Amino acid sequence: MAYLVAPFVRHVYGIEPVGGMRLVAESKKQRLCVKNLDFLPGEHKDIPLPDNSIDLIIEGWAFLKAFYSTYPEWRAEFEAIVPEMKRILRHGGVVVLIETMGSLHIWDEVPARTVMLYDYFEKELGLNKSIIRTDYKFSSTDEAVDLGTFFFGDAIGAEIQQIGDPVVPEATAIWHGRL
Repeated sequence: MAYLVAPFVRHVYGIEPVGGMRLVAESKKQRLCVKNLDFLPGEHKDIPLPDNSIDLIIEGWAFLKAFYSTYPEWRAEFEAIVPEMKRILRHGGVVVLIETMGSLHIWDEVPARTVMLYDYFEKELGLNKSIIRTDYKFSSTDEAVDLGTFFFGDAIGAEIQQIGDPVVPEATAIWHGRL
């Protein structure tokens, strides 16, 4: 995500808790000669940036993981995350939260547990939601199986193999607004 927005903004800070992932990101940054991007160690509850320093926060596919890893005590997690976002946002700053609406099988209905978090985004944080298709389009079914297995696990990889299509359906929800 950081590389997608970098050409359109003054500066991007990628916050990543895993050192190895920061090294991969730094390598890509050097390879692409991106000058306005820094990767910092941290997590969504402890962002190493000053108060009122950011105009836009983009979260991508991390909050649902935080939700599931702390369930059923997920509210305590988000009672730490949301104030941290508010702390670093400048007045009038915007938040964009990106999470899944299903991979391989598009959700007709959000799973019961997940709906708690998604309702929280809309009803308690007051964010607006849009849903877009973000299908994965591979050059071959074999590539879809290999990467689908790597990213989603053996069961999804086997299902992609059975379907036999290099296009793996996915939908993404995007919540946006001011906190």
